[in-house]
Amino acid sequence: MDYEIESYVGVGPIRFGMSREDVRKAVTSPVETAARTSSGIPSDFFPADGIFVYYRQPGITEAVEFSGPCSPAFRGEHFLGRPYRELEDWIRKLDPDALLENAGLTSHKFGFGLYAPSAQKAPEQPVEGVLVFEKGYYDQHDRSAGE
Repeated sequence: MDYEIESYVGVGPIRFGMSREDVRKAVTSPVETAARTSSGIPSDFFPADGIFVYYRQPGITEAVEFSGPCSPAFRGEHFLGRPYRELEDWIRKLDPDALLENAGLTSHKFGFGLYAPSAQKAPEQPVEGVLVFEKGYYDQHDRSAGE
């Protein structure tokens, strides 16, 4: 299944604002409930796809995290497994304000972040995770929004 990122709209068949039931219909692989969230609302984990779906009150989708094998793409470029440096350079051309962090980068312009544990020390290492989020996600979770 293709998981193309649509900034602040969703990724693949998952749309921000969808209910848990609608997400489970859209992602048809087996699902497990996980407590991996700061909102207190359990998230969904689709282990065959490597996808976590996070919810906010009243139980609607606010973010989607990928760890593989499914790999989200943006403008036709897939992220997982590719060298971090290569993707950082490409994203910084599109979004010069992307926030660089020790373990990756976050583009508030496009609504996604890359996770690469050794991003700054070993940028040739692959991207291991991608978080796609709705507008205001970082504000809701008391994280820096680039200020």
